[in-house]
Amino acid sequence: MQKFERITGDVKRGLVYIRDTGITVSQVVSAISRGDSTADVLKAYPGLEVEDVIQALGFAVDDMLEATAVLAHDARKPLSIILGYAGILTEAEIGDGERIAFAGEILSQAENGADAWGDLSDAVQLRYGFRPIPTEPMKLQEVVEDAREMAQRRGGTIQADIKADLPSVQGSRGLARALLLLGTDTRIAFLKPEATITAEREGEQHIKVEIQRAFAEHPAVMPALDTFFVTSGTGLYVAARLIEQMGGTVTATADEDGMTFVMLIKV
Repeated sequence: MQKFERITGDVKRGLVYIRDTGITVSQVVSAISRGDSTADVLKAYPGLEVEDVIQALGFAVDDMLEATAVLAHDARKPLSIILGYAGILTEAEIGDGERIAFAGEILSQAENGADAWGDLSDAVQLRYGFRPIPTEPMKLQEVVEDAREMAQRRGGTIQADIKADLPSVQGSRGLARALLLLGTDTRIAFLKPEATITAEREGEQHIKVEIQRAFAEHPAVMPALDTFFVTSGTGLYVAARLIEQMGGTVTATADEDGMTFVMLIKV
């Protein structure tokens, strides 16, 4: 007997169901994390049994441990680079110019490391809905400007053309971070850390935001677009989950020049 024989679906898509009930592991784990009892969960989801709840929680713990190990690998890379440059700085024969350059690299990688550990923390919390994100009306023009300034400090570039008369969107402090990650995350090696962002009204309820990034080099094998945000590193996973938690959606498309991420955000 498999350890989690009642769990079905594709964890990479976030569609992990309990048997054939149509109820996801995420729904159960989120309810428990909010303080609901097993009895509350069974009342809210009449198709479930006690063993379903037990297996959902066990599956989530195993999956979180595995995800944390994978994501921590990304977060360790900047530390390895810092240690390398720090070792060079201890050598007496290097000149002042090299010391300044290497010290700058250490500072840059320290920022990257802080971002990576922040992404790791967010990814773990967001994976099963442990971290609810309240939203409020925000001017998209100001959000994009925040993302642009953050990108500039990290060596990335965001150009934007956002009309001031667009209505406010439902967002949070995480919205600018999501735009930053989609537009400049350097862990996607085949994309340049440069983005062009445009936005327009999409019906009565949404604003469509397009983030265009050019290829640094065309990948030999293009990743599957339907699972791109969960197979391309911590940054894009966090960006996608932040957007979903705020009630929006994000998809990825590709052509011969690069990739475009399309967000729909509620007004």
